[in-house]
Order: sequence, then C-alpha cells, then structure tokens
Amino acid sequence: MLDVRRVATVVFLAWCANDLEELLTMAPTSRDSLGRLPPGRFVPDAVRERGLSQTHVNLGIAIMGGVVASACVAGVATRGRSAWFRGGLLAFGVHGFGHIAMSVRVRGYTSGVLTSPTVVIPAWLWSRRRLAAHGLSDHDASALIAAAAALATVPATHAVTYAILGKRSLGPTPDVGRA
Repeated sequence: MLDVRRVATVVFLAWCANDLEELLTMAPTSRDSLGRLPPGRFVPDAVRERGLSQTHVNLGIAIMGGVVASACVAGVATRGRSAWFRGGLLAFGVHGFGHIAMSVRVRGYTSGVLTSPTVVIPAWLWSRRRLAAHGLSDHDASALIAAAAALATVPATHAVTYAILGKRSLGPTPDVGRA
C-alpha cells in the first residue's frame, strides 16, 4: 500500500533541508554567484551588482514554502493522484539538478548545491519510485504541465518578493574604491 503521507513528508523535509541551506547562504553568496553569470535579461543589473538581501531570501522562502506545502497536501488528499503533487515532485527533482548546473556554470559554490545531490535528488528518486510502484507517474501530460508551472514558481517567487520589497530586496551596496 502506498503511504502518500510518508512520500509527501519526505519531499517536504527534503525541501526544508535545501531551503535551510539557502536561508543560511543565499544572501551572502548571491552577489558573487549572480555576478559570474553572463549579462542577460534574466537577472536585473541591480540584483547582479548587489545580490539579494536576507529579507528577500526570508520572504521568498516563505512564499515558496506555501507552494511546496500546497503540493504535498494535494498529494495526500488525492492519494498521490494530484497532477500538482506529481508535477511538483518532478519540478523538485529538476530544481536539484538546476542547483548543480548553476554551480558548474559559475564554477563555484551556489546556494543550495550541497543539499541537492545529498538530499533533494535522493528524496526525489525515492519518492518517484514509491509512486511508480503504485502506477503513479510524474511524466504523464498533466504532471508535465504541472511541473512546468511549478518550475515557473521559482522566478515568479523572486519577482513577487521583489515587487513586495522593492529596493529592500537588494543586498548591500558594494564597497567600490575602498581599500
């Protein structure tokens, strides 16, 4: 028998572990990480130059926590059949690989990369094996659509957080010209 509560709990606890790492490291490392990315449309210049404030990180993690919790609750309520839950699970695994890809891209540490191969990806693989053993896939059409929506919540959460906080989203002004 599939214990969806256990699967949802494992997913949520893995998210908590990953976001604890981000809570502790994103603000202090974001300026360096984002500054190593090539210029482009995806990261505003002010964020690239100053990084993210701890206030931005705190609020963004709280917002994303609501999204992850809603997917886990939907999974339990539907005994794992919810496309939002299954798509969220797929997005969670993909996001783990995204942390690793970002670190490879910037050739250094990025927030979330330590818990991705050690917690996120193993929890995702275990969870999807448990669901698959009961005929529930995270790669049918409805789950794929939900996964795309879930992945879009990452930049959307940053955008909403920035819209709420404005300049308080930005990290400290760089010390230019100081010895």
